[in-house]
Amino acid sequence: MTLNWDNIELFGYRVATSAIELLALAICLWTVAYVLYRNYWKRDFGVEVHRRLRLTMKVDDQTVAYVPLFWPEVLIQVRLTRYWRHEVRGLLRREEKVCSGLGKVEEGQGSPV
Repeated sequence: MTLNWDNIELFGYRVATSAIELLALAICLWTVAYVLYRNYWKRDFGVEVHRRLRLTMKVDDQTVAYVPLFWPEVLIQVRLTRYWRHEVRGLLRREEKVCSGLGKVEEGQGSPV
């Protein structure tokens, strides 16, 4: 059995092909498969991650992160880890300021309670 590459039947249609056309078709199909994979396969980063055509990461209400379409998974993980560290440190600093003011007693006012 030999394959006749001059006429290939795709979805019921006969298509005349050449090696260049086959290569172009393979590249197009691979690109479509890759874009579908990047958009629909989701890793768990602790927040919902949406890929968009933007240049920077944006986090809304600490539940959704919008990241550039071209960022790899590792970069998203690094940036989200950095974001969470910054948020936790900010919360701890704010809490320290609030707690540090509770125990202070001004002169002549007696006990803080």
